[in-house]
Order: sequence, then C-alpha cells, then structure tokens
Amino acid sequence: MRRLLLSSLLVSTALGAACSKGEDPPPAPPAPAVTEGDLGFERLLAGVGAAVTFTDDTVLLIVGETGYRYRPSDWTVLSTVTLPVAPDASLRWDAEHALLFSGDRIVRVALETGAVVEETTLAELELPDGWTAIDAAAALDGDGWMLFRGDEALVYDQGSGLVSGPFGLDTFGPREAWPATGLTAAFGTFDGRVVALGADRMVELDLEAERFDMLPVGTRALLPDLSALKAPLGDGLTAATSLPNGGFLMTRDKTATLYSPWAGGGGEPFDLGFAPDAAVRWSDGAILLFTGRSALLYDVEAGEVRGSTTLSDLGLPEAWPKVDAAALADAGGRQWIVFRGDSYGVLTLVDGDEPSFAGPTKLTALGLPVDEAQVDAATELLDGGVLITRGPAYRIIDLAAGTLSERYAFNGDGAPPAPSTPSSPLAP
Repeated sequence: MRRLLLSSLLVSTALGAACSKGEDPPPAPPAPAVTEGDLGFERLLAGVGAAVTFTDDTVLLIVGETGYRYRPSDWTVLSTVTLPVAPDASLRWDAEHALLFSGDRIVRVALETGAVVEETTLAELELPDGWTAIDAAAALDGDGWMLFRGDEALVYDQGSGLVSGPFGLDTFGPREAWPATGLTAAFGTFDGRVVALGADRMVELDLEAERFDMLPVGTRALLPDLSALKAPLGDGLTAATSLPNGGFLMTRDKTATLYSPWAGGGGEPFDLGFAPDAAVRWSDGAILLFTGRSALLYDVEAGEVRGSTTLSDLGLPEAWPKVDAAALADAGGRQWIVFRGDSYGVLTLVDGDEPSFAGPTKLTALGLPVDEAQVDAATELLDGGVLITRGPAYRIIDLAAGTLSERYAFNGDGAPPAPSTPSSPLAP
C-alpha cells in the first residue's frame, strides 16, 4: 500500500515534539478489522495482467512479476510468489504448475515457488498466422486451452495439437458486451466456465451450455457505489480517507462509518466523538484526522490517537485556519492535494527536508464550475484518481491526466469519467 517516507526529523518534530501535552485527545473511532495479508481489491485488479486458478477456489492474480494468491470469498491475499517473467497471459497446466506466455515465450513454472520447469516458444504450437503473442488464456476441461488475441479467440487441444478457430469474440456474445479495450486476463474455473477480465467489465463464458454473461466489474477503478451509505452520511460527507484493507473511513460531522465503495456497503454508523474537518492516509497503519488548526495521528490497528500536530508544522499555509478535505496525490504518498474554501494546494513531503506547499490555486483551474468550487470531502481511489464530494454527489479527478469526471449522485449510477478538463496544472 502507499507509504509516506518522511525523514526522522519531520516525524519527530511534526508528530513527536508537537504532540499535545496535558490534554486528553477526543475519543477515537474503533479500529477497523484488518486481516493480515489484505490488499485492496480495486488496487490489485488495477494492475492484473494474467490469472491462474488453484484447486482450492483461490486464484493467482499476476501483477508484473508478482503473483498474488487470492481468496475471493473474503478478499484476502494468502501469499505471494515471484515469477521469472511478467506474463502477457497465463493458464493452469496442472494442479502444481502454470504456463506463462510472454511474447513468443512459453514458460512452465511451479505455482508455489515460481521456479522454471520448462520453456518453449509459441511457434511450437503452430497457431494461425498472426498469432505471435497472446493477450489472455484459460485452461478448459481436459487438455483444451482457450487463447485470446485482439478481437479473436481460438481453442487449442494440447493432446492432439489441433486448433479450432480463430473465432471473432462476437461468436460467443455481442461484441459491445465484451471489454471495450480488450482483455487483460482470463482464467478457467473448475466447473467449466471461462472468466475474461477487461478494463471496464468481466465476461463469463460457459462453452458447453453456450451461455454468455457480462458483469460491469472491470480491472480498472470502478465508479464508487455510495448508494448504501446510511443516514446521515447519505446526505453528504465531511471527511473521508482510505484504509489498509481497501475500505474507507467516511464521516459526516460526528457520525462515521467503515465503508467499501467497491462492494457497495459497510458497517453501521457510529459516533466518532468529534467532527473532523478532513482526513488523509498517513501510512499503512495510520491516518491523520484534521480538526481546526490541528491534525490527530490515529493508529488504525491500535484504534487510538497517538499524537497531534498543527497545520503549519505539516507545511500548510499559516493563513489557513482549517482544511476542508485532503487526499494523497501520488503513488508514493509524498504529495497531498489539500482543499480549503474555493482553493486547493499541493503539499510535497521530501525525505530529509522541509515540506513544501504549492498554491493556493482556485478550484476552477481543475475544471470545477463556480457553483461547485468547494470540496466537502476527498480521498484517493488507489488507482491514481481522487474522489471529491460536494453534497450527496461526487466527481473523480485524474491527477495524472488532468481530467475531471462528470458529477455523479451517491446512488452509484453513472458512466466512466469523461476526459473533459485538458489544462489542469497537475497534468504532466
């Protein structure tokens, strides 16, 4: 997960020497249940490039050269394995081995250790002309493989070497129902289905039953579903931040909830004891809760406030009496985007040096209309996007691309963010 790599000087001055003395901190929220090995589901899927099923209802989701053995029933990563290549596709060879496709290479590896057992080339399969690489692959019952490339798929019989196809994807279901930008991974289930993943949706094929199902769940960030927020949070948020288990702490005044916008649900609202103005992820194990000119360091695992500091000690403008919202603005957690009134700024935390603040800049520079030029709450979505709320609705800022989505109500409906703001000062 994202970490803040601050110098010991900054940590000691901002969070040690500045801790409140002789004052009882406000009541802290209960610690969310974090299972050892958790990895935010949306973050894991965002980078997946291949997948392999195990015999125990777990799946190896491959991101680069790392395989995450994942149990979908409780969203838990059980173990990781380092692979010899970053595959374009993969499939189950047997109970203990997988095939990794990387360009023209086919590498057979041990699932538990990643050790190479054998290597061959795609040319040895004698596939149709043009099939010099594979986008996704899945093992079928028996000796069959289903291989995907572009808008086509074929079935390869490993025993005989016979090839059926290639077939257009529209042979199995309407092309518009398949992922719009192609497949990123696929895997075969033990009940005969093939699951194909794309950036914007997931497809399930039952070849024997000739059944095709599409689910609007893709490997890139999903539109958050805030429809299950209970009163009073469904009327709007005052603070939000990501948590180590892929969920979020969301508040409205003194009422808070632990919520997953990807599963569309969460725990019952509880009394936080105080009303934070904003919140931001500090590390894998802690968050900052802002109140007035102070920020409380809250240890998520211990469920208690460890100390406090001031906004100015964090590097924010002396003139700011409070912040309205804050979120991580980069993958390493060293930049925050901080909102106050009709403006925002970018706080940069540098190892071994004082933090720096760029801004303030008017929110309209991000493309927000004048009547929305204030942010109630904000949080990063772990794929590079930042969710900002105003009343019972939200937008998503893509800081890397400098784009701003349409405005979506908390009911979870809407379309993928539209690239409508080409000139953000945060764009490269």
